[in-house]
Amino acid sequence: MGYILDLRKIEGVGHRPLQMVAADVILFDAQGRVLLEKRTDDGTYCVPGGSMELGETPEEAAKRELFEETGLIAKELHFINVEAGEQCHFIYPNGDEVYAVDINYFCDSYEGTMKNQEGEVDGLKFYSVGELPVDLWERDRIIIENIWKERGLL
Repeated sequence: MGYILDLRKIEGVGHRPLQMVAADVILFDAQGRVLLEKRTDDGTYCVPGGSMELGETPEEAAKRELFEETGLIAKELHFINVEAGEQCHFIYPNGDEVYAVDINYFCDSYEGTMKNQEGEVDGLKFYSVGELPVDLWERDRIIIENIWKERGLL
């Protein structure tokens, strides 16, 4: 989200909607549980991810965001899909509005020690089938449940 805030400093941008490119990581542990983060801005849950920086590839952005937000390092990413349109329209609590082109990856090969990113992440936890929080972003829920179905867990 830091990149969006920097763009807002440009004269005339204000809270006008912006188009952005983002990359997310749906990370699973050895038990098939999915890692979710609790956001500090609105208290909802989502998968780790965020805006691409200039010059980054989507894979680099996904790995960077995962590390920044969780302290975990993805060894290998697997492409899931690209989402855009109204399902990726967000209005943040501060009034910033974005339409994201969201590139999604899953990962089940990682290392590191889990830690919250101060200021953005209020908690990190692995969730099993049937445990997903009610206030999880719906588009993340759909992707997670589809992966669990493909793996015969749901």
